Amino acid sequence: MSFWREPGALVTWCEDKYVLSPLVSEFHSMWSNIIYLIVPIFIKNLRLDAYILTMGVGSILFHGSDRYYFQLMDEIPMILVTTEFFNMYHNRTPLTRKWWFYTLLYMSTIWSTILYVFLGFYKLFVTVFTCHILLLQTIGFEATRSLPAARNNYYKAFVCMGVGKISWEIEQRYCDKNPDLYVLHGLWHFLSGISIYLLYLSIRSLN
Repeated sequence: MSFWREPGALVTWCEDKYVLSPLVSEFHSMWSNIIYLIVPIFIKNLRLDAYILTMGVGSILFHGSDRYYFQLMDEIPMILVTTEFFNMYHNRTPLTRKWWFYTLLYMSTIWSTILYVFLGFYKLFVTVFTCHILLLQTIGFEATRSLPAARNNYYKAFVCMGVGKISWEIEQRYCDKNPDLYVLHGLWHFLSGISIYLLYLSIRSLN
């Protein structure tokens, strides 16, 4: 019997539930979120720090309870983090100098978030987040073209993010055949947290 009773989340992760305590659903996926509490210590951007901390606390509560409202507290800040990075790239590439780019970005983000919250379209969230990552990769490549230090951290950031996202997908797709793949979700947490920090360093060195 768990403290949280029936799960309400839209997605199920691989890790066995409530093995160590009736208070914690996925212990390993929960504690690996510590990276999101550490990274903001080294980032000097108030909004970005707030989004990362909210995401970290939300993910801790989500993996600890499997509840839908904590899932939203985890995943909506993920979109806010990527959107803040777009803001940090403002006027640094031909695309990010266009007013219509940010209009489309904000409108699509707002409406996809509304549909996710009220209709539970989890695949829509995953699609929007993946598109944000791919677009950030394209913009970052352009913005760091002539700056070796920025380019170096940019490459490291997206290697970490890429390996982390692949780990996330493998855990989701092959969990039924190999339950031990649950460790890959914790790897996603660590690599995405490191990626956020490296991308921040890359953008800061553009100044």
